[in-house]
Amino acid sequence: MRYASRPGLAPAVAILIARGDIRKDDVILDVGCGTGTDCVLLARWGFLHVIGIDPDEGAIGIARAKATRLGLKRRVQFLVGRPEDLPAHLADSAVDVALHTLVANNLEEGEHAHFRAVARALKPKGLLVVSMRVFGNEGRRRPGSVAPVAGMRRYFDLTPAVSSHLAESSRYYPGHAPVAVWLGRPRRRRTTRAAPRKR
Repeated sequence: MRYASRPGLAPAVAILIARGDIRKDDVILDVGCGTGTDCVLLARWGFLHVIGIDPDEGAIGIARAKATRLGLKRRVQFLVGRPEDLPAHLADSAVDVALHTLVANNLEEGEHAHFRAVARALKPKGLLVVSMRVFGNEGRRRPGSVAPVAGMRRYFDLTPAVSSHLAESSRYYPGHAPVAVWLGRPRRRRTTRAAPRKR
């Protein structure tokens, strides 16, 4: 898979950092991190616990090489796989912020399992930041009218979608790619109550 280069973080993520909603001691999971551009940038900015995960083994190899070359291996780690493959110490309420940049469009199947795993990995008050590419006239619609992909609403309480753009160099979108942005919090998990004992 080819990964388009971006000169910086998604605008929504940059704003959340500037506001203090994403802090340097947060555990940050970049879902579908590709060659690790955003993870490495966060680590260079002083973020201490950054994890990138992507099923593309070649892309992860490039990401690891970048982190090693820049002396950032203590701050950022890269894993081959999907959110469903997260190791036990990350898979259950260990993550403060999950970044989900231009990944939703590539989910051809298994959306529910994907977002269930992301929601499970987040702490109860953790933050999901989704940027999803939109097409045609979707980018001009009023806020809230762009529909998220399957599974997002089931596992997250979402803000309305807001149309924005993400700097990305490609033959399809020279200079920018139109995206819809959501912020989400994991829905409270239902706990199963034990059946009362018969007397």
